[in-house]
Amino acid sequence: MLEKGYSIREIAAKVGCKSHTTIVRLKKKYEVTGKIQNKSSSGHPCKLNEHEKCNIVRSIMTKECSNAVQIQKSLKVNDNIKVSVSTVHRALKRNGLLVARVKHKKLLLSRKHCKKCLKFAKRYKDWTVSDWNKVV
Repeated sequence: MLEKGYSIREIAAKVGCKSHTTIVRLKKKYEVTGKIQNKSSSGHPCKLNEHEKCNIVRSIMTKECSNAVQIQKSLKVNDNIKVSVSTVHRALKRNGLLVARVKHKKLLLSRKHCKKCLKFAKRYKDWTVSDWNKVV
């Protein structure tokens, strides 16, 4: 339409664009690249296709695997796909599944600890707020 002599605003009106700046942007893109399509995305292509990502989600949902490390190992053994744990974690996160972090181990309270805790509680049960404010 530009070659036929139409103005940018006329083209926007005929095409149904709300803004003429869209036409300006597309014109500049065509002048530089010779195409209107967007450039292909940069970066390394994904190792997992959509089918494999669905399998990852399914293995979590069916409780076949409980974390990203187990999924990574099953992909390596069953499907011969070598991916990192972070790739699996990213695939799960993009599908709305947040994989829990590794829980920190806590020491269990022994009988000795429980007795000391109870003794402390009974000793200071009558303390007021002002008494506790004096403690450094």
